[in-house]
Amino acid sequence: SGHTDVVPVDGQTWETDPFEMVEKRGRLYGRGTADMKSFFAIGLALVPDFMAQPFTGSIKAAGWTTDDLPLKFPTLEESRGQFTADVTVSGTANTPRLVGALALTVPTLKFRDTDVVQHDVSARLEFAGDTIRLLPTSLKTGRGHMSAEMTVVLATLKPSDIRLSGKVAMERFQALATDALRTTLTGNVTLAGTAAAPDIAGTIRIDEAFYRNESGGRDIQAMA
Repeated sequence: SGHTDVVPVDGQTWETDPFEMVEKRGRLYGRGTADMKSFFAIGLALVPDFMAQPFTGSIKAAGWTTDDLPLKFPTLEESRGQFTADVTVSGTANTPRLVGALALTVPTLKFRDTDVVQHDVSARLEFAGDTIRLLPTSLKTGRGHMSAEMTVVLATLKPSDIRLSGKVAMERFQALATDALRTTLTGNVTLAGTAAAPDIAGTIRIDEAFYRNESGGRDIQAMA
């Protein structure tokens, strides 16, 4: 165990900077060098070894519903679905490797206090070693729809080693629908690059928008 705080040095005579460790005659001098700081130094020094340790494991689930999930979703109302998982995990913390799939299927998805109701919603993540892929997923609202897909390739967990590719397309997609605010969007966005330097390109247009405040409402149309 240990702690990282130290007592003040006011009124004390130091031959060296107390907050910069100095080695003299085989000894280390500095505020806190002999006061329970070694644990943190040892722990930090061992992080590379921890990250390089191989591990194996698995994630399995079948037939879970939204009510069974450990985390509740307060924005969902009258929504039921099933979550399945069958994923094996190997590699190291630096280079994790996953094989299998996660899937979520929701026959009816309703957001609390809104008019947004989605039918036949399904999403699936597939894992193939260093590649994670979100299969094409679609959502429909009234006359509009949205589709999305994405691929992530993890050589390591360094942001510069994580390659991204994906796209989102919307056509008159009802992104918000409440008593006070309604919006409909159209556009296409692509994602490329790496997690350290993502490249996002495209255009999203607000086809229709309506905002109501206490004094009334206002329509906005065709905003880019």
